[in-house]
Amino acid sequence: DDRKLYIGASEAAAVIPDGQGRVLSRYLTPVELWQRKRGLIGEMTSTPVMQIGNLLEPLIWQQSCHLLPDDTRLGPAFADPALRSGALGAHPDAYCRKGPIDFKVVTKTREGWDRAIPLHYLVQLAAQTACLGMTESEARIVSCHLDRGAEVRVSVVEVSAEWVATVQARADEFWRDYILTG
Repeated sequence: DDRKLYIGASEAAAVIPDGQGRVLSRYLTPVELWQRKRGLIGEMTSTPVMQIGNLLEPLIWQQSCHLLPDDTRLGPAFADPALRSGALGAHPDAYCRKGPIDFKVVTKTREGWDRAIPLHYLVQLAAQTACLGMTESEARIVSCHLDRGAEVRVSVVEVSAEWVATVQARADEFWRDYILTG
């Protein structure tokens, strides 16, 4: 799977403005995204927290099965190619009839989960919804809170058709205006 051929769901927040002159991504700027897709810089390297999250995903899955809908299926997380919709591409961790399911390993203080799910994760769910061929979804984030004894929680997130369309349009515009034109 050549990630230079699409904007990944976890990268999409780099093209969504926050209304204050910045973007919603905490990890990637539009310039870095442009450089990555043009092959000028490499893919983001995994942080220790990302590596731990990848190792814990099967355990999180096991601990959360009883909390998820009966029709939940493990997603194409390691399948090639990515699910696609326009300029977007995604590898949802799991999915069900109602939408994508994403696993996250979080800490309370860093991610602020007591207040609200971070906006860049909501963008990721909207991109995954589009790549699943859905216009809206009832997505889920399965979060494992390391600072709370590895407590597993399931948050249900309504992903509106308007939000999915906005994320899709911004990704398609960025791809057309900056990646295809150089």
